[in-house]
Amino acid sequence: MEAYDGERVLEMVFIGVDPHKLSATIEVVDDRVLATGRFGTDRAGYAAMRRHVAAYRERVWAVEGSNGAGRPLAQRLLADGEHVVDVRASLSRRARALDTGHNRKTDAHDAHAVAVVAVRTTGLRVLAYDVELEALRMLVARSE
Repeated sequence: MEAYDGERVLEMVFIGVDPHKLSATIEVVDDRVLATGRFGTDRAGYAAMRRHVAAYRERVWAVEGSNGAGRPLAQRLLADGEHVVDVRASLSRRARALDTGHNRKTDAHDAHAVAVVAVRTTGLRVLAYDVELEALRMLVARSE
């Protein structure tokens, strides 16, 4: 997918994310798979995941279930200035079922399905940073 910024053509990529409490599996796509990876959700894993995609300057993170298991990761990305959209689990489940050879449920297949939905679906919910969640996170960190 391409975007024009007035001077040059920018390659837009989508990063499909299958989040879990202790890990996140990603797949970077445009019209093909560019990169994949599995990362921890601790600080080191999060930093490694961000470094893994740093070369893709025009990127949108598509996080499955950003109101549930994906919320902490989505909010961290938003706090770091990333663009994040929500992919409902029902959409990624449908994409996985229709994708030849990927109907078996694994984290890698889930990340692929989320990325496919992001590429092919307009009108996904664009997420905004939740200031109240960050305040609660700071209070919890202080009490530890």
